[in-house]
Amino acid sequence: ADEGQAERLRIKEDTLASQRQLLEMLDQLQLRVDQLLFQVYRCETSLHGTRIELAGIRTGGSESSVDSVIAALQGTLVQAKEVQEELKRLGY
Repeated sequence: ADEGQAERLRIKEDTLASQRQLLEMLDQLQLRVDQLLFQVYRCETSLHGTRIELAGIRTGGSESSVDSVIAALQGTLVQAKEVQEELKRLGY
């Protein structure tokens, strides 16, 4: 009887360890999703900022403003592509 109880205890301990490992994996996944969502938010903020800059550009003599808008858009596109690739790797 003691041998059977010891075996059941070992099985329960192994099951508990497996469940803890799964929880840790899920926690890591949730952290990564949170990080990606933060990147999405940053991209969205950057796009809104760019939209505001574009609205403020006056015709003629705004070459430096246009250059800054183009640079901001390029940075936003790079961020958006990185987030998109990471989401694809995660299966979303």
